[in-house]
Amino acid sequence: MGSWDDSTRVMQLRMRLSSALKVWCTQLPYETRSNWKPLVHVFKTEWCRPVGSKEERYYGMEMRDPETPRMFLYRLNKATKSAGIRFEKTVSEREAHIRRFIHALSDNRLKTTLQGQGFENMVKLKKELEAD
Repeated sequence: MGSWDDSTRVMQLRMRLSSALKVWCTQLPYETRSNWKPLVHVFKTEWCRPVGSKEERYYGMEMRDPETPRMFLYRLNKATKSAGIRFEKTVSEREAHIRRFIHALSDNRLKTTLQGQGFENMVKLKKELEAD
């Protein structure tokens, strides 16, 4: 027996989806919903939780393409709370969190600007991001 071709895989996946997910699937662009690789990529991104601990997810976070630096900071802050990292309480945790944020930025100009500054608290970092 051979393996399934891509159109059969798409059909099998769509047959197994709940009615809500079938509606979601019909709203995807035709090229995405009719081709296996793009469909499975979008499905995994939207519906599958990442494997690993909350700490691993925090340390592995990267800035997404459509995301602004401030949006990424808020998402990173939320991940610290989920992981039980208390960056507001200790100076060392806050500094490590800010370094982690700066390291993960995709904007090299902003990254260079922020690396040279010391932030006493998260409010000052947020104000710097608002000004940029």
